[in-house]
Amino acid sequence: MATANEKIRDALIKRQVQMIKRSGKASAAIIAELEGAYKELRRRIDKKLAVIRRSGEITNATQIKQLLALEEEIRGILEKPFRNLSKTVRKLLEEEAVSDPRFIRDIWKDKLPVVVSFGLPSPKQLREIVNHQPIDGTPLADVLEKFEADTVDRIMAEMRRGLVLGESIPNLMRRLRNSLNISKRAAEAIARTAANAISNGARQRMFEENKDVIAKVIWVATLDDATCPRCGALDGKRYDVDKGPRPPAHRNCRCTMVASIDGDLLGRRPLKRSTQVDLLREYADQAGIKRVRSRASLPRGHKGAFDKFARKRVRELTGKTPATVTFDDFLREQSEAFQDKVLRREVANWYRKRQVDLEDLFDDNGNIYSIDEILRRRPDLRASP
Repeated sequence: MATANEKIRDALIKRQVQMIKRSGKASAAIIAELEGAYKELRRRIDKKLAVIRRSGEITNATQIKQLLALEEEIRGILEKPFRNLSKTVRKLLEEEAVSDPRFIRDIWKDKLPVVVSFGLPSPKQLREIVNHQPIDGTPLADVLEKFEADTVDRIMAEMRRGLVLGESIPNLMRRLRNSLNISKRAAEAIARTAANAISNGARQRMFEENKDVIAKVIWVATLDDATCPRCGALDGKRYDVDKGPRPPAHRNCRCTMVASIDGDLLGRRPLKRSTQVDLLREYADQAGIKRVRSRASLPRGHKGAFDKFARKRVRELTGKTPATVTFDDFLREQSEAFQDKVLRREVANWYRKRQVDLEDLFDDNGNIYSIDEILRRRPDLRASP
């Protein structure tokens, strides 16, 4: 039977997997803004560049002046999506920061065998994490500002290159589309890394609030084919609540921290009603006495013995958090519904039948391949029932 710490670890790994999927909301918000800008760019370029080029090659002063005006117009179009972007992403990350400690509190209360009142960081403290938690050593606002500058500069550079080469409007738009696709991939990496940084920052605050019952915090890496050597080496490492490194270790990092609750530190806290009933039954069978429903009903001379027995069993039921678990081991123990959610149903069916391994399904950044890409890499699956 799994211990409380094992159940807590599995619940938090599952939460981490879901958080990574939810980070897609932030990247989707960025990508939607970029797509809107691309459509506006196409409309303006189609209309104005055709007029500028009407008289042949761009050589006279009027044409050059018109071209420079078009460049400024394009820069304005590209910068517009970023005006509201910071607010949108910040809101999504604040929701993650506030909800994660509450989830941890509820899991601890549900899985531990005793009644514990856990502290919870204030919503204000948690929202401030979004402003101050470093992402690759840089505040979120600066990360988004650099992303904006890089995106605008890249697209403007490609547009100028295409104009200098005298490319047709379709070829010019193809250049801009390729630049936009680079920005999309960067947006996904920023969103995932930011969400993980905020989530782990919120967890750290939760651990600090409740360090009176926490033995150690443990680095948990997603151990699969996409795991980098650094994260693989950190997996299972144990640290004091206020010491040691914290995820993310790098861009696109999927690692998290899990607290190991100490059964001894739980002390003499009252047993849950369900735990007490179970332990009274165990104790009665062991002591050879009639089963009772409450401690008060124990025969004379047995209450102290039961208390000692119960404290020992609380330590055993709480257990220790295993040092490491591979993502494959974790995922295979989950329900089919959860596997379907992580992998998609058709892919999950292959996985359950052991026709594919996780290394067949994920790229180096931990993103799951499309079904078409999986079939391209594994054409033998096309014949699979």
